[in-house]
Amino acid sequence: MSTELDAKLDDAAVDDAAPRKSRRGTETRRRTKHMTLRLLPQEQEVAQFVAAEFDMKSVQALIVEACQPLMNADTLTALTADREAVQALAQQHGITEVQALLLQALTSQTTPGAAQLAS
Repeated sequence: MSTELDAKLDDAAVDDAAPRKSRRGTETRRRTKHMTLRLLPQEQEVAQFVAAEFDMKSVQALIVEACQPLMNADTLTALTADREAVQALAQQHGITEVQALLLQALTSQTTPGAAQLAS
C-alpha cells in the first residue's frame, strides 16, 4: 500500500514541477493571425479619419468590422455561388467585384436590416 501512495506522491510532484502557462483573459480571446496592409498616405489618412469617426480603436478594427458580412463561410459561399451576378452588380455600380461582393453581402435578405441598407 505504501508503494501505491509513493507512486501517487511522485506523480503529483512531477505535475507540480510542470511550468504553468500564465495567460490573461483577453489574451486567449485575441485574434492570432497578423496581416500586413500597405496603404498610400492619403488612403491611410482617410482610413484613420473614418475609424475615428466611427469610434474604432484602429484601422484594422474598422476593416474587420466592415468585412463582417463576409466573415461567415456559409454566407461567402452563398454570395460567390453566382459569380455572374456579382460581376453584373460591379458593372452596374462601376465598382470592383470585391466591392460588389461586399455590397451584395450587405444588401442580401439574409442580413438583418438589409432592406434599410439597400436604399
